[in-house]
Amino acid sequence: MIKLIVSDMDGTLLNDEKSISPATLEAIRLAKENGIDFMVATGRNLFEANDTLVNAGIECAKITGNGSRLYDENNEEVYSCGIPLELAFQILEVAEQNDVFIEIAMVEGVISDNPARHEHEFKAYLNVKYPHLTDADFDTMMVMLRKVFPVREVTSYEDEIRKNPHDVLNFIFIDGSHPEKLVTLKSEVEKIGNLKAVSSDFNNLEVTHISAGKGEGVKKIAEIRGLGFDEIATIGDNFNDIEMLQEVQYSFAMGQASDEVKSHAMFVTKSNADDGVAEAIQKIIELNQRD
Repeated sequence: MIKLIVSDMDGTLLNDEKSISPATLEAIRLAKENGIDFMVATGRNLFEANDTLVNAGIECAKITGNGSRLYDENNEEVYSCGIPLELAFQILEVAEQNDVFIEIAMVEGVISDNPARHEHEFKAYLNVKYPHLTDADFDTMMVMLRKVFPVREVTSYEDEIRKNPHDVLNFIFIDGSHPEKLVTLKSEVEKIGNLKAVSSDFNNLEVTHISAGKGEGVKKIAEIRGLGFDEIATIGDNFNDIEMLQEVQYSFAMGQASDEVKSHAMFVTKSNADDGVAEAIQKIIELNQRD
């Protein structure tokens, strides 16, 4: 009997307009009506996640920062696994040696020492992901993304880390023009030790503590709630979702996911643009009714 659904947000729960469709909201309501709880697992920090969830009327537990933090439905922190100071400085050295743009996800939000490069990478990302956009649609989406993913400009990453040594969630390497460089960086970063690197899209590499990750977050929530892995269903679309798809008995990959991601899921649902999460939830309800 499935008692909990854990869903990724971007590319999964959210459609291409970064919102939750009425069909998906209704499916979540039906799940709860049938005794199935719902929560999210996301690379976003708490504030970025809540910006969308609260507006949609969803109050739920959250795995944030790719497993670096776990919050209950009241936004109280129940688990934390950030990147310690010595590892943070070594990651910055790798970025500098490879001349790769990097940003840092802190508890209070993302910081950047190069906002012009940040804007450039955002625009390049949109051009690749949504080549059909008109100029007007492009500008509208840029405004929306700036709101959903606010970035605070800083002059020194080292100073920020020293001021807030316990608030470093993860590092984000970004290079949409040369994504092949990210493959090499993954190896270099993981050689440091006690770190792991996964991609949530073609243009990034997100580095967390080795004890973080969405799969680890799912393990922690199972422990806290006394659930078996056959009582949890996970839904995701990208490489940073694989470990949580592997962790449980019932897992769903989105229709637009890569073949590799799909290979780690029990089921494949529709795309995020076609209410794939709603379809997955309906399947979960049907599975429970068979038991």
